[in-house]
Amino acid sequence: MEAAVTEEIHMPWGPIIDSQILAIHAALVATEDVGGRRPRRGGEILYFGGDQHWQQNNIEHLVDASRCFACDAPNGQHAIDYVKSPTDDVFCSGHAFLADGRLMVCGGTQLFPPDAVGGPHGHGEANHFPGHRHCWVYDPQSRKFAEVASLNPQFDGRHLKPGAWVSPVFEQSPGVFAALTIDKLGAMNVVWLDTTAEPVGWNGPVAFGGRDLVPGAWVTPVFEQSPGVFAALTIGRRGTMNVVWLDMNVQPLRWQGPVSFGDNHLQPGGWVSHVFEQSPGVFAALTVDKRGVMNVVWLDTNVQPVGWQGPVGFGGRHLMPGAPISPVFEQAPGVFAALTVGRRGAMNVVWLEMNAQPVGWKGPVGFGDQHLVPGSHMSPVFEQAPGVFTALTVDQRGVMNVVWLDTNVQPVGWKGPVGFGGRHLVPGAPVSPVFEQSPGVFAALMVGKRGAMNVVWLDMNVEPIGWKGPVGFGDEHLVPGAHVSPTFKQSPGVFAALTVDQRGVMNVAWLDTNVQPVGWKGPVGFGGPHLVAGAPVSQVFEQSSGVFAALAAGRSGAMNVVWLDMNIEPVGWRGPVGFGALGGGRWYPTLVTLPSGELFVYAGHPRNDDSRHNPGTSERYDPITDSWALLTPTNGAGEGFPDLYPRLFLLPNGRVFSASALAGYSRCVHFDASTGSAAETVVLPDSHYHGFSAPAVMLPLLPNDGYRPRVLVCGGVTAQYVNLEPAAGTSPSWRSAGIRQGSAAGRIRRHACAVLLPTGQVLMTGGVEDPPSDEVGVNEPEIYTPPIDWVLPIVGPMNTRSAGIYLDIADSKQTGSWVTIEEPSPVVRNYHSTALLMPDGRVWTAGSSIKGAPGDPATQGQLKIAIFTPPYPAGRRPRLTKAPRNVGYGQPFEIETPDAVGIARIALIRCGSVTHAFDADQRYIGLSFMRVGRNKLQVQSPPTPSVAPPGEYMLFLIDRKGRPCIYAKFIRLHRS
Repeated sequence: MEAAVTEEIHMPWGPIIDSQILAIHAALVATEDVGGRRPRRGGEILYFGGDQHWQQNNIEHLVDASRCFACDAPNGQHAIDYVKSPTDDVFCSGHAFLADGRLMVCGGTQLFPPDAVGGPHGHGEANHFPGHRHCWVYDPQSRKFAEVASLNPQFDGRHLKPGAWVSPVFEQSPGVFAALTIDKLGAMNVVWLDTTAEPVGWNGPVAFGGRDLVPGAWVTPVFEQSPGVFAALTIGRRGTMNVVWLDMNVQPLRWQGPVSFGDNHLQPGGWVSHVFEQSPGVFAALTVDKRGVMNVVWLDTNVQPVGWQGPVGFGGRHLMPGAPISPVFEQAPGVFAALTVGRRGAMNVVWLEMNAQPVGWKGPVGFGDQHLVPGSHMSPVFEQAPGVFTALTVDQRGVMNVVWLDTNVQPVGWKGPVGFGGRHLVPGAPVSPVFEQSPGVFAALMVGKRGAMNVVWLDMNVEPIGWKGPVGFGDEHLVPGAHVSPTFKQSPGVFAALTVDQRGVMNVAWLDTNVQPVGWKGPVGFGGPHLVAGAPVSQVFEQSSGVFAALAAGRSGAMNVVWLDMNIEPVGWRGPVGFGALGGGRWYPTLVTLPSGELFVYAGHPRNDDSRHNPGTSERYDPITDSWALLTPTNGAGEGFPDLYPRLFLLPNGRVFSASALAGYSRCVHFDASTGSAAETVVLPDSHYHGFSAPAVMLPLLPNDGYRPRVLVCGGVTAQYVNLEPAAGTSPSWRSAGIRQGSAAGRIRRHACAVLLPTGQVLMTGGVEDPPSDEVGVNEPEIYTPPIDWVLPIVGPMNTRSAGIYLDIADSKQTGSWVTIEEPSPVVRNYHSTALLMPDGRVWTAGSSIKGAPGDPATQGQLKIAIFTPPYPAGRRPRLTKAPRNVGYGQPFEIETPDAVGIARIALIRCGSVTHAFDADQRYIGLSFMRVGRNKLQVQSPPTPSVAPPGEYMLFLIDRKGRPCIYAKFIRLHRS
């Protein structure tokens, strides 16, 4: 597809070219020569518009509006080619470059709200544009978009507590499975899977009942109290026992409760033992109250009216309030018992003998030494041989201990605890239930102090009989003391267990007893890092023949499912996948490339199933795992007006700085990109710069200046900039950035674009004084010159040239200067305009919704590209003939130029991607260099990826007169 050159004018504005579509988003992509009808080494500008700001296109899903422009096409002739767009509407998406040069496009427009026709935003009442969660990556070499992992769902007011307990999944009817958890508000929630209905998929979570439970607290496994009637227990906020139930015999089917019973002397959210049947129709459970007394609750379904009784305390006050209690087990016919660790570190037993009158609980009675962890976890009691019962726990030193009861030996009594093995476990940490891996061989798992999975085992077939281990296996990337799911049998002789590692990734460990030598494998992670490190994972269950699954509450508050289908090759775990996908999505987000090569995204209005306007959450994309991790909410979470396209910048210290005002904060903030947490820093600039109508630029980062970050905001009557690392003894503050001159002086430029030039200056183009009118366009370009002294002496024995130094450190009155180029653009650039630096030093400008209004882009869109040549000094420009394609950090590299003797400066400028008056990708890094031959220069690359994040850059040479090279070379900075 060719572009028509419809008009040609003289310098400084080049040919006017038909853009064919509305260029609302644009990015300079580095290209290789891969053949075709024209060379493509000169780079291309990808531009796209999605629905192009027209509701009809969104409704009819006419969103195939992408093109690429060849930067080296003479005078724009035959410059434009068609590119197939994403199938999602990427109008008002966010974008940033990945380390490999591909462009991530994130979010966009889900639909136009009802009042959108009346204005460019539709920000009346609750009718902000909802954004979607879909993401796409553009590959410059193939010229294709590919869909990648979507953003995370974010639940609105009813989302779950990240890392919450999830009850074991139970089968409520044939093929229908369910589980319970308590959400952030304290409401009980149910999730369910109906394998008898197509399509098969998890539903919920759906809340029921009041909000008087403890968020994320323990819920007992569901039990069947009578045919078709299921129930579970939990302790509420007020210290009362609560019951929830489902009666499958009564229509409509729905969960009831929670209903509290008894006194409020229990520990809120405390542990409740599994409910057990002590006699036909009589069920009971145990818990330790606030005073440290064991309590029993019970339900006798044989007595009318049917209802729970208790809690009733028994025994002394020497237990730990709310501490874990082992599941009750039957040690002899009619004799039940359970274990817990008391305040003094002794194991305690309570028991109920149904054969002795009066029937009642006895204990707790401590036994053995007091070296255990008070209130610690212990494994469920298991029967290792007929009449011999055992349980495991980790003591205060980190040593595994065993307690046991041999009912075959008189007098009958508990023995231990006896420690065995090393001290490398986490005191009091959970121990998985013991399982029988082969006849007479028992084992259990736990995560040690160093983050390695450990196994202990007992082989009843080998004399002398005794526990072995713990022995660690696999890498040390797990969370010390983390929960490990009960081991399950995935196929004959093959056992597996799950846990969440330090990154929030689900891991599986497995044992195949069919393969010699027999030994545990893993842990191996799978899926994205969006779970809570070390959080509980539900017991794995078999949802259909050969298909196993487990649940976990993720970081975003979404329930997640992982599954293993043994019927599909290759056999492997899938997920985690969140479901109940409410909320999330982003319209008007900002993306930033991080030093790691990951992407950070913040802001943007969510989907229409999310009642919040401002989610206040950031996410981080890992291109290696193709996954998004939801990070910590900010103070602005849930507040009124959404944060839209905030002006975010990666600082050389690794933080992400916002020059825009963000909801919930009264000053500028910086983010910790690893956690998403935000902290206030410098005061805000003038109110004109609080929103998204004004451009912002990070000024050149220079080695002689220690790469101090400075941010310029412009487009208001007075431009401002801030040095975020000022001279010692002073604090950062916004101040005037020079005085604007000429015909543009004193005029507001809303929706202007600002572009970093090879000279280190900032070019501002476009903008209008009074949106949405095009009649008051500010068409004269302006150039800002930062307060930098570029004329530095040659220093050192190797004749090293540096890259300039800022003057504002020594003289605070030095704030830079402005000049207006009295050569107006032939095109008014309003809302939705774009501008990018090209490799030849010219600036590509495009886009704009006429009068800022939506409508058919054929009549309402500015479909003209105009290329501006900045007023570089006259004369022959230097040539850059050779440069490496890939460069690491802190390394010297050689380039070739026939003009080596006259080169005064060298700079890397990151390829830009721009929308809505802001380019978060563009970045200028000055480089030190020295001459090493007649035509050779040795250049020092940036020291760290925090100074220059990995990805594609243009390498520019600038001579002593301030003239940039004829054409820059693309260099990819990469981490070793």
